[in-house]
Amino acid sequence: MSLNISALVLPFALLIAIENAVVAQQSPRTTPAVQVIDDIRTAVLPVFTMSKPGTPGGTGSCAVIHSSGFMLTADHVTRDAPGVVLFGLNRVEYETVGRVPERDIAILRLKDLSHIQSVIQLGQSNDLKLGEPIIVGGNPSGRGVVFSQGSINAASIEPSWPSILMKSMWRKEVDELEIDRRRTTGGRHDFIQFDATTNRGNSGGPVVNMERSLVGLVSQKSFEEEGINWAVPVDRIRMLLPHLVAAEEVGDFCTGIEIDPLAVNGRIMSVAQDSSAWKAGLRAEDILIDVDGKPIQQAFEWLFHLWGRKNADLITVKYGRSGSTAQATFAMARQPSAEIKSSADKKSGLQFSLYEGRFPSMPDFKQLKPVKQGVVPKLDRGPVISGSQVRSFGIVFEGYMEFPEAGLYRLNLGSDDGSKLYIDGRLVLDNDLGHPFQSLSRWVRVPKGLIPFRLEYSELGGDGGLDLKASTDIAGENSVTIRYYRD
Repeated sequence: MSLNISALVLPFALLIAIENAVVAQQSPRTTPAVQVIDDIRTAVLPVFTMSKPGTPGGTGSCAVIHSSGFMLTADHVTRDAPGVVLFGLNRVEYETVGRVPERDIAILRLKDLSHIQSVIQLGQSNDLKLGEPIIVGGNPSGRGVVFSQGSINAASIEPSWPSILMKSMWRKEVDELEIDRRRTTGGRHDFIQFDATTNRGNSGGPVVNMERSLVGLVSQKSFEEEGINWAVPVDRIRMLLPHLVAAEEVGDFCTGIEIDPLAVNGRIMSVAQDSSAWKAGLRAEDILIDVDGKPIQQAFEWLFHLWGRKNADLITVKYGRSGSTAQATFAMARQPSAEIKSSADKKSGLQFSLYEGRFPSMPDFKQLKPVKQGVVPKLDRGPVISGSQVRSFGIVFEGYMEFPEAGLYRLNLGSDDGSKLYIDGRLVLDNDLGHPFQSLSRWVRVPKGLIPFRLEYSELGGDGGLDLKASTDIAGENSVTIRYYRD
């Protein structure tokens, strides 16, 4: 009987490797922070914008959040400029998928997926604990990715207030509202405050908890205080992902599906009646499992799987309902719309209704009685409140919008305090709750002709302002004029 020595060598070597790994895990040097960094380090990348080919411009950081190449960064890092990310010393170009400059968030996508080794999962920021340890990755001064360790100092801080004393002098209706603040895209911008070391170039890098989940995105730091850094909470990022990954608007199609961006699975919040998905049998509370064989573990992945598709494309969705699974195939149809009207039988101007009262969040104005109604030539709060002594009020503007031609437009809604814009009955911009003047923008595809719209506005007192702009670019340099009509 002969002994096959080679057959014993591999198992013995494997046992030695396992033993060494166990010893390393048990080493006092292998702390939880070391283990987290080891797991996420290849998903944190340096970003370099290029002012012109081969010439570096700005620098920052990003995190790979999906295996199809989607990356999260701060908008001020790239501002739609072309550039590269580095995997080691390998340069890979990216494209800008979407931006919300007003919230300092952007989504990039790699043009070459071959270097991806790992991704960072999006977590949640509503249950952050004061003092809990975090890891921050970034590219300070363009030297390459480094990591620092720290803790959460404040789960929600609003740097726009000069002091907490000033905040206490204002009535706190918004703070006392019984609403889920995670699910709002308006209100004052709150940030996570943390003390891990950051420097220029860390912007856009991830704040990661000990569960290896991204809970925040490095946005800014205080240069007047030591160790004061702020990150955009991941719950806000989740809520704005439909604005960032506007696949349906860009591709000129509509599935009718609205996902729950905060869900830990692919939960559907609603399905528009008469949409392609509705006709295929999908309903609210169904759980998306995969799209064309690509798995959906969190709801926002639905948006990533839609990116790059176009009108009339077929899609196959596997979903769960009441413990069983089913499959549906349907075509991407264009956004259903009401009958498009001509300006020939309409009058120029808008109808308005003025309501007296303090509305820290937008009420159902249809249940309230207006103190004044009339017509204004354009979207302007000035003539509405002219001659009125009310300091706190709500206004509803209604009528029709007409753009120069059909196509994709960037709408930017600014207000002090809250505002909401509905187009053809669909809420497209939610800049609600009390706040100083601030804007929110997104891409919207419009048809040719008059489109019914409704704009709700609330002023709590103090400074005021309301503004709606349209352009064919995010920067607003190519502005277009919206014409308003009424019945």
